[in-house]
Amino acid sequence: MKKIVLKNGIIGGLLMVSWFIVIQVFDAAKSIEFGEVIGYATIIAAMAFVFVGVSKERERNNGIISFKHALQVGVYIAGIASIFYVVGWLIVDSDNTFIYEYAASKMSAAKEAGKSAEELAALEEQMNGYKEIYENIFSKAAYTFLEVVPIAVPAPFLAALILKRK
Repeated sequence: MKKIVLKNGIIGGLLMVSWFIVIQVFDAAKSIEFGEVIGYATIIAAMAFVFVGVSKERERNNGIISFKHALQVGVYIAGIASIFYVVGWLIVDSDNTFIYEYAASKMSAAKEAGKSAEELAALEEQMNGYKEIYENIFSKAAYTFLEVVPIAVPAPFLAALILKRK
C-alpha cells in the first residue's frame, strides 16, 4: 500500500505544481481568472490519481477492497498531493507577488464596473486583509491548503464508493 500511495500522491502533487511552473516560466497567465481556471483544472486532474491509486490497491488485493481501506488509501494520496501543492505555492510565491497582483486586478475590475466609492473602500479593506494573511507563512499555507480542500476531500470518498468491492 505504501508504494502505491506514495507513487500516486507524488504524481498528483507534481501535476498540481506543474501549472505554477508553466505560468511562471512562460508567463502563460493572461489574467487572474485564467490562472484560477487552469489551477482548478490541474487539481481535478491530479485527484484522478486518487482513483488510480485505489484501483491499484484493489488489484493488489485480488480485486477486493473495503470502503474503509479504499477511503484510507484515497485520503493518503490526496493528502500527499495537497502537501505538494502547498509547498510548491509557498516556494513559487515566496515574495508574495501574487496577492498584490490579485488585489490590483480585483480593484481594477471593480473600478471598471463602476462600483461606488464605498464599495471600492470596502473591497480595498478586504484586499488589505488578504495581504496581511499572506505576510504570515502559516496562514498563507492554511489558505493555500483550503484551495485544494473542495476537490481533495470528496475525491477519496467518491473513489471509495465507486471502487469498493467485497
